[in-house]
Amino acid sequence: MLGTHAVACAQIPTTALNNGVLMPDLSLGTWQYDNNTAAATVDLALQLGFNHVDTASNYRNQVGVGRALARYPRSSYFLTTKVPGRADLETAYDHTTYDLYSNLKQLNLTYVDLVLVHYPPVGNTVWCGAMQEQWRALEDFYKSGHARAIGV
Repeated sequence: MLGTHAVACAQIPTTALNNGVLMPDLSLGTWQYDNNTAAATVDLALQLGFNHVDTASNYRNQVGVGRALARYPRSSYFLTTKVPGRADLETAYDHTTYDLYSNLKQLNLTYVDLVLVHYPPVGNTVWCGAMQEQWRALEDFYKSGHARAIGV
């Protein structure tokens, strides 16, 4: 904790996404942090006035990120997470759906502010159908109220 020190923070500008959701333009990235480092860093960043945290399934630190976020009102921060790109047409929808709900469980949240496909599979024309199925999974997740915005 910062104790009695007051932290003055500049207002972080935002960008309106296509659906009107305002996304803070500055975020704390958590790549390469283990769960304990992610928890400590996210906690400190939120104390210092950051209000946007970025994580991903592939970072394997979402339990730690969620542990820190649990200390703050949900309305006080914007959370971006990402799911891996899927290349197999037959499983893309199901695997993406699993990844999306696994994110929520690990983060201990009922919704995220923005969820992205971390990277589309290589060879876009070859795996176009898989990308469409992955996008359909994101749309269903969004429609269910578990994401305020989606993207790639």
